[in-house]
Amino acid sequence: MDLQNVVLRNNLMHITIFPQYILQLPRSAHGHHHDHCSSATLPLGRFMASVIPTKKYKLGPWEFSFNPGPFNVKEHVLISMFANAGAAFGSGTAYAIGIVDIIRALHEKEDTKTDKSLTRGKFFAIALICAFSWQLVPGYLFSTISNIAIVCLAFPKSVLAHQIGSGLQGLGIGTFAFDWNVVAAFNGSPLVTPFFAIVNIAIGYTLIMYVIIPTAYWGFNLYNAKTFPFFSSHLFTSSGKRYNVRDIVNSKFELDFAAYEKQGRVNLSTFFALTYGLGFAAQYRASSSGKEDIHTRLMKKYKDIPNWWFYILLVASFALSLVLCIFMKDQIQMPWWALIFAAGLALLFTLPVSVITATTNQTPGLNIITEYIMGLILPGQPIANVCFKTYGYISMAQAVSFLNDFKLGHYMKVPPRSMFLVQFIGTLIAGTANLLTAWYFLNTVKNICQDQLLPEGSTWTCRMTMYFSMHPSYGA
Repeated sequence: MDLQNVVLRNNLMHITIFPQYILQLPRSAHGHHHDHCSSATLPLGRFMASVIPTKKYKLGPWEFSFNPGPFNVKEHVLISMFANAGAAFGSGTAYAIGIVDIIRALHEKEDTKTDKSLTRGKFFAIALICAFSWQLVPGYLFSTISNIAIVCLAFPKSVLAHQIGSGLQGLGIGTFAFDWNVVAAFNGSPLVTPFFAIVNIAIGYTLIMYVIIPTAYWGFNLYNAKTFPFFSSHLFTSSGKRYNVRDIVNSKFELDFAAYEKQGRVNLSTFFALTYGLGFAAQYRASSSGKEDIHTRLMKKYKDIPNWWFYILLVASFALSLVLCIFMKDQIQMPWWALIFAAGLALLFTLPVSVITATTNQTPGLNIITEYIMGLILPGQPIANVCFKTYGYISMAQAVSFLNDFKLGHYMKVPPRSMFLVQFIGTLIAGTANLLTAWYFLNTVKNICQDQLLPEGSTWTCRMTMYFSMHPSYGA
């Protein structure tokens, strides 16, 4: 496989399909963009292979063509990696398994003359058409069936009924859905997650949601829990009103202790207060084996990635981060030694977390740990807290996603150097596009991060504002 040609055609194709990720900005429960990308890529790839000129060009010692030949399965895999580099880093799902199955169904040829049974390709086409047709119902035509709360419908004016029956802001008892995206939203598809992991998660979920939280809320009124909503992602004052984070930070986005004392301590809903606390108590165990399998032996025929590629990338990115910390102190607010500390945390946890992800399909997060550590070291520095979390947690999550893609390429026998280059270019393009898109919407959609000020029925909102709002309070 000609690496330069593959990357050229992949880049051309992603110019045409990248806007789909921008369209995911409105609030939605829908996911599975990897599957959508893989499904849409095949006809588009074959079309481009048939119409793009095959003329070869020379650039010094290199020769390349925008159309190196028929669209093949390895290019298909590389495009999926390209999309994943910017769309869902650290997603923690058994992404490789689903993509491998889809790509095999789309590419592998079967003998239809001797085998009259339903082929994989036909089955996939039927399933795709049925899924697309049905998704129009809960997704656009009748969204109510995505979340039917029987208890809430029976007692529409009862606060207690909504706390018990609401699937959005309560326990969700008596709630069901006809939308697979809603069913699989929390733990991903149960078809690919190991059974023992599903059982562990189900037990933990039941204990927290139906035993610990109700007992703390109704039984003990823990920390005046009844003053606040049962389940909410917002912050509150001691009287139950919405907490205004802007009032407790100064012009440099540092915590104003006088204003904080005046407005009072930050309060969380019962759900978030307990789950944040329980997050510190998470324990895990992992083991690994160095046994060489058939995939590893087959991959030996390709040139491996030189270690110096990784070293150069590590040194360059770390040096750039160090320059930002030293020469942009007012913007970054994180000292250089904190960067080294965060990088050390990421390095320490990447291997065990990767093993856990590969074994259980669940990815433990360092988000709470990094936030808490930086809150103790530099109290009242929310920007520094966010930066420390980025380097300590997000970098580890991206490394796990990087390995996840390599696992996919390992199964599909894609040259390692091609995978590295596609991920590198995809990350640069996606990171730039994500930043520009976020900047554009923050400056053009008024109150996009304050849902209480948005017009009724607005589909725009900031995702996970709860976690960003929490940073000013760490170490206060």
